[in-house]
Amino acid sequence: MKAIIIAICISVVYSSGLYPEDPVENDFISKNFENIEAFNVSVVTANSFPFVVSLQIYQDATHINNCAGVIVSTVAVLTTATCISGTSRVEIIAGVHNRDMVEQYQQRRVILPTNYVVHNLYNSSKYAYNVAMLRTPGNPFILNAFVQQARLPIDFTGESFTGEVARTLSWGRVSEQIASSSTLRQLFNSVIANSVCAPYYTEGTVNDNTICVQTTAANPNFCSTSVLTVNRPGDIRPVLVGLTKFLPPSCGVARPYGFVRITSFLTWISMYS
Repeated sequence: MKAIIIAICISVVYSSGLYPEDPVENDFISKNFENIEAFNVSVVTANSFPFVVSLQIYQDATHINNCAGVIVSTVAVLTTATCISGTSRVEIIAGVHNRDMVEQYQQRRVILPTNYVVHNLYNSSKYAYNVAMLRTPGNPFILNAFVQQARLPIDFTGESFTGEVARTLSWGRVSEQIASSSTLRQLFNSVIANSVCAPYYTEGTVNDNTICVQTTAANPNFCSTSVLTVNRPGDIRPVLVGLTKFLPPSCGVARPYGFVRITSFLTWISMYS
C-alpha cells in the first residue's frame, strides 16, 4: 500500500477566536521556557515517533507558520484545510526531531498548490471537513527506522475513545507566555464525550467528525498544530485518532480542545492516497 502523510496545520487567525495562530518564532531561546515546568509537557526522545513530520508553511518568500503531521503513505500528505489555504508552498520534513536543524535522517519535499487537495465539503466557519491532502507525485518518501507509516484507526471505526488517555505530539505552544518548540514535545489528556465538549463552542462546531480532549490550567494542550494518538494495552504502535481542528479563544485556557476524528475520514484518505 502507498503511504500518505497526514499533517496538521494552522495558518491563519480566525475571527471567532476558536483557532488562534501559531506565530513563527525566530528565536525560541529568547522567550525562554522558564515556565514550562508548570505544565505536564515534555520533549520526546529523538525520532521515537517516526511517523510525525514537520510542515513549514510559506506565502511567497515569507515563512508564515509551522505545522505537525504524520506519515501514512509515501506519496501524499493529509493536512487540515486551514493550514494550507492561501499558502504558496509547503516544505515537508520527515525523519525530524529538531525542525530548526538539518538532521542526518531528514527527508524534505516541497509541495506547491497544484498538489493541494482540499476536502470539497470544507467549511471554514464551523471547521467542518477540515482536511486536505498534499501530494508528492514522483518523489516518494523512503520508509526506514526514522520515517515510518502511522497506524490508522482502521480496526477502531466504531469506537469513540471516550475516557481514554490520549497523547498529543506537537512543536506548538502551550500558553501565550511560552514559545513554540524547536523539538517535538508531548502531553497527555483524557478524551471526553462530544456532549461535554459542545457547550464550549458555537453550535455545530462539535459534531460526529470531532474528537475532544479535556484540559486544565496545569495540563493544557498545544495551541496549534498537533497529532492525537492513543495506545492500547499490549500495542507497541500508537493509533492515530485525531488532528487539530479547533482551539479555545486564548492559548492555554482550560477548556476542551477539538480534533478532526480520523475514523470519520478513512474513506477520503484512501481515495486521495
